[in-house]
Amino acid sequence: QSPAGRFPPAHLPAAPAAHERLCRALDTPEPATSLYELGRSLHAPASLKALGLRAADIPTAAAAAMQAPYYNPRPLSYEAVHRLLTSAFDGMRPDSRTFESV
Repeated sequence: QSPAGRFPPAHLPAAPAAHERLCRALDTPEPATSLYELGRSLHAPASLKALGLRAADIPTAAAAAMQAPYYNPRPLSYEAVHRLLTSAFDGMRPDSRTFESV
């Protein structure tokens, strides 16, 4: 049984088919975590801070993201984008719960 079959795609309710494909492709119930761990094993930067973003730039980056929207399976809000960028700035290890309210 595939990881997606063992763990329902309800973790990403706005894009369950994409979640299931990622689970199958990566053989994991937590694709975001697996990709983060892969990056860590390759010694890739784990945060936006490590890539040079300053905490003071997060509001500007969130506003820019809202001004240049792209397809997203659910509506975006400034607050959700800001929260996601803050988590990425801090290098937070993501899992499916990271995206529940984004």
